[in-house]
Amino acid sequence: MATSLSGPVWVVGPDGYQVPATFIDSSDGKIKVKLEGGGEFEAPAKDVTSMTDNEPEGVEDMIQLSDLHEGSLLENISRRYHRERIYTYTGSILVAVNPYKMHDMYGMDYVRKYEGQLIGKLPAHIFAIGSGAFAAMMKTKEDQCVVISGESGAGKTESTKLIMQYLAAVNKCSSSLITEQILEASPILESFGNAKTVRNNNSSRFGKYLEINFDPSGIISGAKTTDYLLEKSRVCTQAEGERNYHSFYELIVGLPEDEKAKFGLAAADDYFYLNQGKACTLTGKDDVQDYTNLVNAFEVMGFATSLKDSIFSILAAILHIGNLAFGKTSEGSKVDNVDELAAVGALLGCPPDGIGTSLVNKVTVTRGEQFKTPLKTAQALDCRDALAKALYSRLFSYIVVRINEVVCKETKLASVAILDIFGFEDFQVNSFEQLCINYANENLQFYFNQHIFKLEQEEYDREKISWSKISFNDNQACLDLICKKPVGILNILDDESNFPKASDDSFLEKIHQQHAKHAYYVKPKVRNGKFGVKHYAGVVTYEVKMFLDKNRDTLRPDLIELLHGSTMSLVKTLFEPDFRAMQEAQSGGGGRGGGRKKKSPTTSAKFDQSLRDLIAAMSQCHPYFVRCIKPNPNKRPCEFVKQMVLEQLRYSGMLETIRIRRAGYPTRLKFEIFSKRYALLAGATKELLAKDPKGVCVNILCKGAKGHEEMFQIGQTKVFMREALEQVLEEARARTLHKYVLVLQKYGRGLVYRRRFLQIRTAAIMVQDHFRTRRMRKLFVKKRRSAVKVQSVWRMYNQRKKFIVLRDEERERKRKAEEERRRQEEERKRLEEEKRRQEEEKRRQEEEKRRQAEEARRQAEENRKALEEREKQEAIQEAERQAFEEEESRKLAEAKRLEEEAKQLEDEANAMEEEAMVIAALVKPKVTDVTTLEVPACLAMLLDVVGGGWRAPTTEKGVSQPNMYEEVVVFPEEMEAVPSDIAGFVFSKFKSAFFREGQDYECRTVPLERSLIPLNESLEKESLGIFKLIMRFMGDQSLAGPLQVVTANYIVQLGISSMELRDEIFSQLACQLKTDNESSLERGWLLMSLCLSGFPPSVKMFKYLFNLVNSSAPAKFKTFCERALLRTACQKHYVGRAYPPSFLEVSSLKQEKPMAMQFEFVDGVCVNSTLDSFVSAEKLACYLAHSRGCPVDARGWTVSYSRGDGYHELSGDDTVLDLISAIEMPEGFPESAQPGFGYGSLKRRGESFVELPRFVDKLFGSNNPNALGTNVTAAVQGSGKGGGGMDVPPPLPPNAPGSGAPPSPGLGMPSSPAAPMLMVTDENEAQDEVSNLEGEGADRGQFPPPNAAVDEPEPDIEVPFSTDSTRALPDLQKYRVGDEGLQNLIAYNTPGLRLSIRKETLHLAEKFEDPLTNHLIYVQIIKDLLGGMSPRLTDEDKEQLNKLMEQHGISINNVGNQSPAVKKDIVMLAQTFPIYFSRIFAVRPSPTANPKCTHLAISSNGVCLLESMNQCYRIISHFKLSDVHDFSYNEAVLKLVLQKESVEFATRRAGNISDHIENTMRSLEKDARYVLAIQDYMTEEESLLSFQLNDVIKLKTKEGGNEDGWLFGICNGFQGSFPAELVAPILGEPTAEAVNQTKLLIQKKAKRAQDERRKQRAADRRAGGVQRRDSLTSHADAIDSELSTGKYSMLEFAMQYFRHGQERADMQRKLDGSIRGTLRTLGSIRIKGKAAEVKKGKSWSWREYADLVKYTKSPIQASLLKLDPKNTQINKLAVECFIAIMRFMGDYLMKGKQETDLVYFILKTCHDHEELRDEVYCQLIKQTTTNKSAKTDSCARGWRLMMICTAYHGCSDLLRPFLFRYLQVTALDTKREFHGGCMP
Repeated sequence: MATSLSGPVWVVGPDGYQVPATFIDSSDGKIKVKLEGGGEFEAPAKDVTSMTDNEPEGVEDMIQLSDLHEGSLLENISRRYHRERIYTYTGSILVAVNPYKMHDMYGMDYVRKYEGQLIGKLPAHIFAIGSGAFAAMMKTKEDQCVVISGESGAGKTESTKLIMQYLAAVNKCSSSLITEQILEASPILESFGNAKTVRNNNSSRFGKYLEINFDPSGIISGAKTTDYLLEKSRVCTQAEGERNYHSFYELIVGLPEDEKAKFGLAAADDYFYLNQGKACTLTGKDDVQDYTNLVNAFEVMGFATSLKDSIFSILAAILHIGNLAFGKTSEGSKVDNVDELAAVGALLGCPPDGIGTSLVNKVTVTRGEQFKTPLKTAQALDCRDALAKALYSRLFSYIVVRINEVVCKETKLASVAILDIFGFEDFQVNSFEQLCINYANENLQFYFNQHIFKLEQEEYDREKISWSKISFNDNQACLDLICKKPVGILNILDDESNFPKASDDSFLEKIHQQHAKHAYYVKPKVRNGKFGVKHYAGVVTYEVKMFLDKNRDTLRPDLIELLHGSTMSLVKTLFEPDFRAMQEAQSGGGGRGGGRKKKSPTTSAKFDQSLRDLIAAMSQCHPYFVRCIKPNPNKRPCEFVKQMVLEQLRYSGMLETIRIRRAGYPTRLKFEIFSKRYALLAGATKELLAKDPKGVCVNILCKGAKGHEEMFQIGQTKVFMREALEQVLEEARARTLHKYVLVLQKYGRGLVYRRRFLQIRTAAIMVQDHFRTRRMRKLFVKKRRSAVKVQSVWRMYNQRKKFIVLRDEERERKRKAEEERRRQEEERKRLEEEKRRQEEEKRRQEEEKRRQAEEARRQAEENRKALEEREKQEAIQEAERQAFEEEESRKLAEAKRLEEEAKQLEDEANAMEEEAMVIAALVKPKVTDVTTLEVPACLAMLLDVVGGGWRAPTTEKGVSQPNMYEEVVVFPEEMEAVPSDIAGFVFSKFKSAFFREGQDYECRTVPLERSLIPLNESLEKESLGIFKLIMRFMGDQSLAGPLQVVTANYIVQLGISSMELRDEIFSQLACQLKTDNESSLERGWLLMSLCLSGFPPSVKMFKYLFNLVNSSAPAKFKTFCERALLRTACQKHYVGRAYPPSFLEVSSLKQEKPMAMQFEFVDGVCVNSTLDSFVSAEKLACYLAHSRGCPVDARGWTVSYSRGDGYHELSGDDTVLDLISAIEMPEGFPESAQPGFGYGSLKRRGESFVELPRFVDKLFGSNNPNALGTNVTAAVQGSGKGGGGMDVPPPLPPNAPGSGAPPSPGLGMPSSPAAPMLMVTDENEAQDEVSNLEGEGADRGQFPPPNAAVDEPEPDIEVPFSTDSTRALPDLQKYRVGDEGLQNLIAYNTPGLRLSIRKETLHLAEKFEDPLTNHLIYVQIIKDLLGGMSPRLTDEDKEQLNKLMEQHGISINNVGNQSPAVKKDIVMLAQTFPIYFSRIFAVRPSPTANPKCTHLAISSNGVCLLESMNQCYRIISHFKLSDVHDFSYNEAVLKLVLQKESVEFATRRAGNISDHIENTMRSLEKDARYVLAIQDYMTEEESLLSFQLNDVIKLKTKEGGNEDGWLFGICNGFQGSFPAELVAPILGEPTAEAVNQTKLLIQKKAKRAQDERRKQRAADRRAGGVQRRDSLTSHADAIDSELSTGKYSMLEFAMQYFRHGQERADMQRKLDGSIRGTLRTLGSIRIKGKAAEVKKGKSWSWREYADLVKYTKSPIQASLLKLDPKNTQINKLAVECFIAIMRFMGDYLMKGKQETDLVYFILKTCHDHEELRDEVYCQLIKQTTTNKSAKTDSCARGWRLMMICTAYHGCSDLLRPFLFRYLQVTALDTKREFHGGCMP
């Protein structure tokens, strides 16, 4: 049989649907094909059709399929799915296949891609549905709805979240809070409403209808969530392979351990409600992360912490309820596990007994009486489960309500609703929940059919368009079977639920009887308690067990009442509606004839009603459908089971949907709407639109739809279009609108620019007009001014001649009148004087008579009083005699009685004493054997090592004999002065104030049970162990030698590591030092001395401990302990050492001898110096550098040490002897918590010492003619003080042990012991000596032998440093070993043990002017470069040095013979390196800083964060000092506030780092070129510079240099000198940023100074009174008391006699700036401030009068007193005296004047002009009152000048009482440093 088939065909396969195949052959009505999956197949010819669509990738819209049947649909979806195209259109319906994996197609790029696009224009996507719904809502202003349906596991929940994500992303609101809250509601609902089922790992076990509301502008304004039918039974039971709700597992896994303990939670497997499905863990789900997301969502939703805890408490209570077990009793049942019941009660806030009683008893109320019926075990279990389900379901509903309260707003234009409801379910066991779920899906299918098929076809018929009807599967009959009243399945279930005796079997029997013959009902052939329903998706069999109980869903009243009475507000809120309903039911059903009890609706009734409401709400919206497809039952990606997908396509009616969508017209618009929207396409007018909208529509379609006539039809009232035509019209409309918009923009912009042009032209004309007018006006004014000037000169000449004539006449007239007035005045005075003399004589005579009469009367009165007094005394004496006699007799009787009682008490006391002696003899005090006290494991190991023969490289045997060193430099020690009040700080007071209650200050023979000082738990335990070590150290005599030292160092190390334990250690030692055992006492003081060497006491303990040492310490230890306390007290930020004392220190302490060591400079010169346990590396190194001849202000030097295993360098703040201690500590010795060294590490195992590489030794050795140190002489002498800063060093130990002689100050040295001393040899002898040492194999630079002869140096030796530079060094006194006091020195005798001196920091302020310093630094740099041991040089630094050396021709052969200029170039280059000249500190970064940072480097170049790597550094980051906005420290934490961040470091050197940063910045400020004014400075002196606040002043160099405290600069075009304290330096150029930073630094410094003053005042108050510390600022507010002291105050004098309005006075000056003497009063125009107010009649305030006698920084312009203004000489001298006073006090430029010249000028002026004496005194009072000068001695110098003036000249009678009163007030103020000078 012939056939036309060929190629691809469709064939009905074995499974009954069309599959793709390839034609092979045909015969006998059979066609043979080859299937795509492989294999051949024969089918009848009728089952084979040709294939039209053969797209390998499928089509986007299945409406476009030509082959329309099930096979083509299935094959199209399958092909797209395997190409990861999971979305396919069916018109506007989206088919989504679950990929079971994540795709990168949901980012913001896809959101922007689909935003505003029509459905179908872009490839199928879930975002296209969201875009279409949002656009339709904004277009029609109507509600939209997205219906997402499909089986369980098809991906409905994820599709819902993606649509919500899209709507949130396109939201245009600037604030995203409401959007974020809507999105964050999903994790909460998913956690509490989703669970794992056998079909889906994240199945929604409730229905959700989410309405997202939008305001008129398209912004999300809120949302509302409606939930449907939560599956409550899952709380109690789960099938195998399933889980409970996610919230339980997330709670157990995510809660912290302390929170879990609070709720009593354990593992998930321990709870019955969680372990039934045996799936507590879920692959692919991170419960911990989900818990974190849940908590974050709670916070975003505004759930308070208390509410969150209450929710978790209820969840935990449900789990504990599930673990309740019941046992049988004789009457019923009981709760077996009472502990679980107690946990439930505590978590729910209910009494446990009440819960237990309600669970095992049923309460029945009959006629107002309650009856309890015991429940069986099964019934109790059901009651338990009902309680758990009620709690969870009500908690879920409450959470939904709270979410709606947060996100639901009233503002709404329209909404986009999303329906995510449970999918169709068919499990092995289907119960009541599955019936309700499938019933809901039947309703949604009906809604879908009605919208797609029924309503659409009805509308086509109504509009009378040509249309052929399409049949579809109508499921109305199935819905009637389930819910039609009165015999629907759910209706019968409700009826049965109302009968008390009804059962599940009776319900099943009734539906069998009613629906056995129904087409959609399946009755089983056997009675198995099941029935079936033919749903649209297939037949589902339901098991009726528990149907009635689940439908009733009632909780017993007694349980409701119990839970309503909970103390937890949330539990009470959950059951509030149930409680009210119960009360209403009880009130309506009581008594016969009363109202009938109100029945609560059943679960099915409530669900049915809510479902009807949902359908009604959806019917008001325009729907969009998303059909989710489940591709396989295994939930695997890339697996496509065709049969399973085909079943879903069939029952979803997808084929029929395609047919109706293909033939139908989904877009329909009324004529009015269509014509109005597309009127642009036809050019229709408003009149035509209103008159004939249908005609307009026809016209539009004729023009716009040409060629698409089959895509539209015109009905009776609407235009029907297909989606493709709608897209064509929309695109045409958009193009037309765009064209019109361009036209409008063109004309609009033209209008704007035309107006702008006219405005500019008008403005230009106006500018030209004004310019020309101004030019002509200036010309006119110039001519008029010239004419006026000529006229004025002529008129002045004429008037001048007339004035001279009149002036002479007037002068003559006034002279005669004045002579007449003077004669009359003299006559009047003569007559008045005569009259006054007569009256005075008469008054004197009358006064004499009155005095005589008064004297007579007074004498008579005195005689009368004397007589009365004598009589009164005689009476009193008689009464006293009688009283005395009576008292004596009474006393004799009392004394006799007391004597008898005393004798009786004495007898009793003797008896008690004898009894106590007997008891004491019988009971001995408990004493612990110290040798049995436990020792820490670490210390025990160390003792074993030391006891086994270990010896440090420097032990006591390595200590030298007295004559080891020839000469030494004595380093002067700094010490704090002994506190004057030390006697009052006895240690017993410290015990009373700080010891624990019950702890006594006494020696103990048993270990402590508690620490003496309150400590935390960990330190408490450690302190008890320390006390045992102290007891063993003091009492165990077997601990001797190295064992004793190691034990002591171990105790010291514990104190070094923990600052909190230090006072405890000192307190324990203080108590144990009260022992009577001499040996233990000496050991105790030895340990006390070693502890003081390692760490200081706290500030609160310092004085008490010093008093203890001063009063109790033996002479052997007293001097050292006192010096240790005072040495550490004077060091700022001293926190202790990094290691315990070395063996040298222990030997020095035991032998009472001072220590010495040898130090080597980089050029080979060695210096021997004394030192102690507390000297820092920088202080000692700088002092030794000065001894070499470096400048006296040398700084930045430090000590280093190199060995074969590494190089180590101390930071300048570290202690020198820590280097030695680190070597001596045995292996395993505990480290400090924070090391004290800057960097480097030393192995502490006693290895031999190794020098630098040999080629460096040869290069820099003495035998090399080109060596660096060849021309440097080690013998230098000089004078001056050392770096210690003290005139006399503190006492050292006595000359010999046990001599009893007092300590000899300065070791018996000559005067000026602070001067440096060092070994001296001449150049030739030094070379010979070194050669001899090298020839004998000794190390280079080894000390000379004890008997080596050393020649005395010659004074003033010229020492050449290079070929072209010489340097004469100062003389220094020599101190030889063997002199008095120095024969007791001890030092290490280890060969090669020598510390090196090197330059650590180099500030920009150092000018490289000293040749020796430059030479030493040059040698150091070359050694570091060639030796390769210094980690300070990076590879880049070395490369730059090598380049510079190559430029200068420096090689190995000539490196030591270079000119000073070359050396300076090398040093200046190294100065630019980031870390070479830095001070490096070890730090530990905070979590916010870089974790790799181990060190902090600080230099003039800035701050570097470093990482230590294999003896070198890597720079992590670098920033300038100007970027450090602020820095502060607190204990061991340093905080740096940078420009963009703030970092913190933990370091024990926090205070030192802060000081170093501040000092470095201060050194940079000295080189500043610009300064910022911090206050106004106005002066009339032309040589001085006036400026205002915030002015920037450029500094300039002044000829002759600036005076101390003064600077010279230029500002605003003027230049002059000004006080340095009124400005602040600007780092760098004066940019706005630099100026702002300078202001910030000023504020920080002011605040820091204020804080320090506040702290100091507080400290002074605590010390018992405020001491005066600063004579300049402490009495800034004392002017009130000084000026308002009553009569004769200076304020009163100033108000009467001072000149008011100083600001109006202007002293005229000559061209050279000197004072002319003429005083000019400024006009009214220049009157400002208070002077203007006074002129207007306003009075001055007290404060303004007080300003007249306060200190001023600017010279006065007129005398203080009201002197004659015409006397120019007096006014000139007054101002010059004030300037002289300011100069003497240091507040004004000296200009070459000497102090004696100034004093002579003032005294001579007062001698020559007596009227100026009061003026000078007033000026001195003014400048010493509230003196705020920056000069620290300004006020004191003013009082000094005051005393000089009072010694030479007095004051007038007018000023004398006021001056005496001022001096009296000052003398009584003891706070003033100069108050003694004011006393008489």
